[in-house]
Amino acid sequence: MRRCLLWIFSTAAFISLVKGVSGDTAGPSSRDIKRHLMPVPRQLTLISKSRLSFGPDLSIAMAGYRESRLERAARRLLDRLSARTGVPLSLLIDDPETADLAFRCRGSGSAFPALGSPESYALSLSGRQVLIEAPGPLGILRGIETFCQPVETTQGGFALPAVMRLVESAYAAARHPHDPGLELLAVDTFREDRPYGWQPNAPYIWEIREEGGERAFHLTAAGPSGPVRAPRSWALLQEYDVSDFVFSGRMRCFAALDNPHRDLVVVFHFQDPTHFYYVHFSASSDESHNIIGLVDGRDRVKINLEPAGKSTVRLTDHDYHDFKVTYESSSGMISAYLDDMAAPILTAADRTFSHGRVGIGSFDDTGSFDTIILWGKVWKGKDHD
Repeated sequence: MRRCLLWIFSTAAFISLVKGVSGDTAGPSSRDIKRHLMPVPRQLTLISKSRLSFGPDLSIAMAGYRESRLERAARRLLDRLSARTGVPLSLLIDDPETADLAFRCRGSGSAFPALGSPESYALSLSGRQVLIEAPGPLGILRGIETFCQPVETTQGGFALPAVMRLVESAYAAARHPHDPGLELLAVDTFREDRPYGWQPNAPYIWEIREEGGERAFHLTAAGPSGPVRAPRSWALLQEYDVSDFVFSGRMRCFAALDNPHRDLVVVFHFQDPTHFYYVHFSASSDESHNIIGLVDGRDRVKINLEPAGKSTVRLTDHDYHDFKVTYESSSGMISAYLDDMAAPILTAADRTFSHGRVGIGSFDDTGSFDTIILWGKVWKGKDHD
């Protein structure tokens, strides 16, 4: 899983293009765009019917792993765009920070495509730059194809529809590598200026900020107290009500290092503010810290199997930590991981809630979250259990 957390899925692609939106409002609908993309995207949402305009000064650069195959692909891209638009394009530069379009390849791949080769990629906006990222060269090639397909000729250049997000899953089945019953539902690296698809309980304390050249979803203050003792701040993925799931990402706690109760949480099977589970990652272990908690109409209770004071604590610094939380409906087994994705630090078996939404937050601290990935089974009601 740690090749790069964003790339554990095999086939999802995201477009988040908001650069250079022109005043032309006669752009195509999301249905029109989907009809002209191959493979057909599973999800596509437009910011507006505007277009993203580029001119003859379009520049391309590469970052990370480089090889002749990628250099040839960049030149072919310029040639293809020139042929389609009639606009001469030839600018390859060495500075990926200033280029209009950058390829960021995380590592090498096989010389020839093979079954199981990673084809995943992300196509997104980073600052004022369109960025194609992938774990290997094959993903970059796939991203280039998606970039090219919706291109339209304009006067003096070319344009793309102002797509907010596109999820493409037809290069191969988007199934979890260890549980084929789980579908890839969401990936968010917070490239947009706003947290699309998230529902915070207190929107005014959540925002997307840039840190160290990367964007993350920041919890800036503690949320309001509720009617029961439970986490005060959370943001839920609003579209997905799931039963079984694997929910992962990165988290960083901003609380003082001398605070033994510093925490961040993962909320899941959320029904309402007084009915849900949560995993409490903390710097100390006791009856209420570093636990799996159940909120069932009253103050939270510890339900994890590890004795109070005996669970492993790792949220002890200001660094990012990888996290993962899983739930299996057949057994009611809940497992929570921090840093080590092979050995859970917290476990529980409970079936109080069989489904619900998932999210991130804190009991009463601040922090940031990045590279959120949700695999899951969408709950369809009792008749479909």
